[in-house]
Amino acid sequence: MRPDLDRTGQFAEELIAKELDHPDEALLRAHISLAIVVSRMVSDDKSSTAVAVAQAHRHLAHLGQTNGKVHDPRLRHLPSGTELGLQFDGFSLIGASGTQDPDLISKAFASLSARIAGANDSPALTDALTCRAGFLSVTGGIEQATVDLERAMEVSASAGAGLAIGHARVVLAYCYFLLGRMQEMLTVIRTAQLLSLDVSDVSSRPLVFSMSAVVEAVQGRSETYEAALRRAEEVRISDYDTFGVELSGLARLERARSLADWQQQLEASEAITSATPSMHSYRIDALAGLGWAEEADRLLQACKEMDGRGWWPVYGSLDWLEGRVSEAYGLSSQAARFYRLAAKESRFPLSQGIAHLDLGRLLISLGNAKAAGTALRGAVRIFLALGAAPYLSRAVKLLDGLSGRPGNPYLQAFESLTGREREIAFYAERGMTNKQIAAQLFVSPATVNFHIRNVLAKLGLRSRRELGQRFTAGFEGSASSQARMPPRHPF
Repeated sequence: MRPDLDRTGQFAEELIAKELDHPDEALLRAHISLAIVVSRMVSDDKSSTAVAVAQAHRHLAHLGQTNGKVHDPRLRHLPSGTELGLQFDGFSLIGASGTQDPDLISKAFASLSARIAGANDSPALTDALTCRAGFLSVTGGIEQATVDLERAMEVSASAGAGLAIGHARVVLAYCYFLLGRMQEMLTVIRTAQLLSLDVSDVSSRPLVFSMSAVVEAVQGRSETYEAALRRAEEVRISDYDTFGVELSGLARLERARSLADWQQQLEASEAITSATPSMHSYRIDALAGLGWAEEADRLLQACKEMDGRGWWPVYGSLDWLEGRVSEAYGLSSQAARFYRLAAKESRFPLSQGIAHLDLGRLLISLGNAKAAGTALRGAVRIFLALGAAPYLSRAVKLLDGLSGRPGNPYLQAFESLTGREREIAFYAERGMTNKQIAAQLFVSPATVNFHIRNVLAKLGLRSRRELGQRFTAGFEGSASSQARMPPRHPF
C-alpha cells in the first residue's frame, strides 16, 4: 500500500494546483490542502511538511473569510471550516512536536487547546483530542491524556469517528497500561484489534498489535507476544503515527526486563532514539544489571538533566534508577534507601512493583529477611493486580527462599493456566457472568464455560465462588493459607 499513499499525495498536490471552477472552491481547496499535510506527514520525506502546513493555513484562512454556506449539496457532508481548523491545529501540534522547538510547540498547544475548549462534538473534535492526547502521553501528562481520550471515545460514539480513531484507541490503551487500569486496557486493545482493518488511519494498524505485544510481554505470554510483533510488521505501511512511542521496541524492552535478561534488554535499548529519551530508563537498568556502573551513571545524569524536558518517569522513577546505579557501584545501603523512596511512588503501578521487587531482593542480600518479606509481599500484590506473571514469579520465588519452601503451589497453579484461562478467571473473580465475559472477550458463553471448568480443575476448586478467597495470601507466603486457591487477578 506504500505506492498508494504516495499516489494519493501526488494526486492531491496536482489537484490543488488546478483551477477549480466550482462555487465551493474555497472549501474544496481547504480539504485538499489538509489532505496534503497528512500525506506529507505520512511520507518518508517529511522535509516538505512545513510548506504543506503553511499552504493549508492560507486556504483555511481564506475559507474563514467566506460565509460558510455550502452550495453543492454533494459536499454538505464534509467537515465545516471550523471542524477543519480543529483537525489542522491537531496536526500542527504533532508536526511542531517533531521540531523540538519549545516556542513553536507551546503556541501550537495553546492554539489547539483554545479550539478544543470552544468546540462542539464532531468527528473533528475526536481527532483534535487524539492529537493533544498523543502529545501529552509522551510528555508525562498521562492522566490528562487519558481524560482527553476517554472524551474522544464518548464523542466518537455520539457524533462519529474521526480520522484518528485507531490512534485514539492505541494511545488510550497505552495510558491505561501505565496507570495499571488493566481491565479497561484489555477492553480497548481487543476492540482496536477487531476494528484495526476498518479504521481510516492505516498507520495505526501496526501500533495496535505492537501495543498488544507490550501487554503480552508484561503478562508473560511468549507465543502471543511473538505473534503480535509479527502481525505488526505485516500490516505496517508507514512509520508515521500521532504518538511518538516506538511500541515494538517497548515490547522488546519490557519482555527482556520482565525476565531480568539484562543483555537482551541492553541490545533492545540500542534502538532507542533521541525522540524517546524516557526509554533510557530501560538502558540504565540493563547497564546496572550487568554491573556497568559508570556507563549507567553517565546516562542517569543525562536523564536527570532532561527531567521534565524530554525525560519522564513512565518506565521507572529517578529514585529507582538511582537505586539501580548505586547497587551497581556496590553501595547497597544507599541503593536500598532509593528503592524505598521509589516503592512509595504509586503513580505508575508496574514501576512501583519493580521497586518493591528490587528492594526485597537487595534486603535479602543484606540479611534483613523481615523487611525483605514486607517489600516482596507489596510486589506480589501489585503484580497480581497487573497480571504481570514473569515479575510475579520472580517475587514469589524470592519469598519461597525466605520461607524455606521448596516450591510455591500457588505459583505452580497460576503458571498452569493458559493466557485465555487467566483472562476468564480474572473477569469471573470480579463477579461477571459467563455472558458478560463472553461479550468482553468476543467469544461465546459456551467457550467461557469451557475455560471456567478448566480453571477450576487446574486450581483444585469446586466452584467459581472460591476464586479470589485469600489466594493472594498464599502467594505472599502466609502460613495461614493451607489450601490451594486461585490468584486474585489470574491473568
